[in-house]
Amino acid sequence: MKRLLFHRQEPVEESPCGIAFDEENNEVVIAEYAADGGFEFRRVPADETRAVNVTTSDVRTCVLGWNAHTSRAQLPVAGEEADDKILRSIIEAVEADAQASAFNFTYSRTPDRLITLTQAETGDIADTLTRANAWLEMQRPTHIKQDLPAHIRLETRTRCNMRLWLSGANGHIDQSPVAFLTVGGAGYAIGLWTPRK
Repeated sequence: MKRLLFHRQEPVEESPCGIAFDEENNEVVIAEYAADGGFEFRRVPADETRAVNVTTSDVRTCVLGWNAHTSRAQLPVAGEEADDKILRSIIEAVEADAQASAFNFTYSRTPDRLITLTQAETGDIADTLTRANAWLEMQRPTHIKQDLPAHIRLETRTRCNMRLWLSGANGHIDQSPVAFLTVGGAGYAIGLWTPRK
């Protein structure tokens, strides 16, 4: 019989954790995958230390500001192009637009090979990252503090709502355009989803 004293396992991919700041109630809402395949939600006070143990480095949240949107990119590149060519095209377009310096941009490829461009105000992105990192630092147990900070992925509010709606529809989606209205104490956002180009 072969005896193994030390066995190195391949690292397991971490399950992401979603957080959202409920400013009106001074709470943070945490969403994680549950054992049954669904989601588990918790609400904790925003200013309480160690209210919940967050050990994952894959954290997702939405931009706190309301001035963000996604639209079809008006770029001279196609969705089949390499990432560096698309990024170069975005950089050139931003450099040519004097108003663009106030925004950060990211892009996505749609299933029908179009490129969509999402923009959000640079100040809102910085505020969101600062707040999320500060809250995560308060929650991490001191004996397992990680050397690397959390990798925080940001989405706009309307994209979060659309993704939740699409994932919950289980393929039973009306093919007509759908409008989303997200309302909060600080403002509102409007989104439009359509299965067509």
